[in-house]
Amino acid sequence: MKTLLLSLMVVYGSVNAVNAMTDISIAKQEKQVLTTSTFSPIDRTHDIEGSLKIEEVGGKILLTLNDDFKVQRGPDLRVVLRDPCFPEEMVVVAKLTSFNGKQVYELPVSKEMLKDFSQVVIYCAKFHVDFGIADIVIE
Repeated sequence: MKTLLLSLMVVYGSVNAVNAMTDISIAKQEKQVLTTSTFSPIDRTHDIEGSLKIEEVGGKILLTLNDDFKVQRGPDLRVVLRDPCFPEEMVVVAKLTSFNGKQVYELPVSKEMLKDFSQVVIYCAKFHVDFGIADIVIE
């Protein structure tokens, strides 16, 4: 019984060590912040605040809504990329996972394609209404 318990402790310790090494390797991946921005409400009806950053991490483009992000509750909210000159050509990133706090989304576009967009928008798909916009510039 002692041998089995000791074996389980060794295996459990090995798994934890592997998880810790994986977390360290992710943290050590090369990161490049491409832009940061702050959300502004569209009108007085829809409250939104907070900041975001877009960065390239390990070849992926990630959008992070930071800890200070907060938006009024609404049905079917989406995170979208858009150029205000061509609003019908938006790219839906994902459904919003939470009305507040830090959230990370992998963008379905390359770094080069991202340059075609100038806004991150929190958009209500049910009523076709923008809740807030963050202007972005990718150089």
